[in-house]
Amino acid sequence: MRLDKFISKSTEYSLTDAIALIENKRVVVNGHIASAASDQAHKNSVVTLDDKILTARSSRYFMLNKPVDTICSNIDERYPLALNLLDVEKVDKLHIAGRLDVDIGRWRSLTQEEVASLSVNTE
Repeated sequence: MRLDKFISKSTEYSLTDAIALIENKRVVVNGHIASAASDQAHKNSVVTLDDKILTARSSRYFMLNKPVDTICSNIDERYPLALNLLDVEKVDKLHIAGRLDVDIGRWRSLTQEEVASLSVNTE
């Protein structure tokens, strides 16, 4: 995983903040000061920020039966958001796999891993 993404997943910092932390030489990977946001943080890498060891948060996966009259978008001023039906921390970090029109209700998978997003449709 890219180092900037690892930092973002392990802390409250955004990707932009993570890049700044790396550029300011505050990040160390396996005893070496990180030099680029594109450096890799592997499963066994020891990544520290200001001498504190970072641990990536585990992935989260949810299934949601999207009701009719809600939307799969993260922002809308007209219809309620399907994401608001979940009572979980950092719901804004979740991605809904696939999009459905407001008048269609079906199962959707949600994850914070964009690569792992997959669509599950039931008729």
